[in-house]
Amino acid sequence: PYQSGDMVFTTSGGQIISISLPNVAESPGSNLNIPISISDVTGQGITSLSFDLSFDDQLMQVNSVETAGSLTASWNSSAFNSNGGVLAVSLEGPSALSGSGTLAHIQFRILENAEIGSQSNLELSKILLNGIPGNVETTNGKITIKDDSPPQITSGPFASEITTNSAEIVWFTDE
Repeated sequence: PYQSGDMVFTTSGGQIISISLPNVAESPGSNLNIPISISDVTGQGITSLSFDLSFDDQLMQVNSVETAGSLTASWNSSAFNSNGGVLAVSLEGPSALSGSGTLAHIQFRILENAEIGSQSNLELSKILLNGIPGNVETTNGKITIKDDSPPQITSGPFASEITTNSAEIVWFTDE
């Protein structure tokens, strides 16, 4: 039974459905594809689903929600709205989902001024299957902002152990 704040609900089949997000690292200014994965939903009769995805809008922005190549690719209706760090997604179609895999891909852009080492939790909430809460367990994800700049030489290069046939070259970097 559904209770406010719960993240596990009961579906007609009683099967627990898992929806998960990955943990990834990306650099400022990059585009990022986040797949939303779902466990096997064969026989559950799911023809629509909706959810909210919370993220840190000081670090990234949503570009789009894509269904190409996903379990919902044949569904003819998808909608999303991003406001204040919450992405509301609604997907529906004429045929029930079958199998396991990717529900959709969320396309983010990491902001240029995102601080290296900062993180954004990706948290799913308000999940509805066919307009009602389902037996869903979630695994939330995280995006970490990483530095993709090449290492800088901080000392050297120095030649050492010089012989008539060879020399060892040594340098130090900031990594």
